Amino acid sequence: MKSDYTYKFRIFPAEAQSTLLNKHFGSIRWVYNHFLDRRNNFYLNAKEKQLAKKSLNYLDDAKHLTELKQQPETEWLYECNAQSLQHALKHLDGAFNRNAANNILKQGLNLTNQNRSGTTGLYL
Repeated sequence: MKSDYTYKFRIFPAEAQSTLLNKHFGSIRWVYNHFLDRRNNFYLNAKEKQLAKKSLNYLDDAKHLTELKQQPETEWLYECNAQSLQHALKHLDGAFNRNAANNILKQGLNLTNQNRSGTTGLYL
């Protein structure tokens, strides 16, 4: 039997809980942006030097994350659980994979075809 009810919840964390949540969100945001920059730089360098490997993947990022957490400058990443940080890497990898799939699809299709009436259309 299907239920048509929805529930809306609002939490009111205590001061310590709020601080912990802010640390988690900040760490996740920093990891996502750091690895986004790392991937973009790697792609540009690989394109410039014409390397065989053009981009990084989740496994490359996960390995680098463990190395990054061991450095003294970023040891504050240990305050957040590892699964949250790894999930941010999964989201980044999914975004890059969707972008790559869209680029391949756009290259494979002729987007400037014109039909008989002269209007531009997309033909599959």
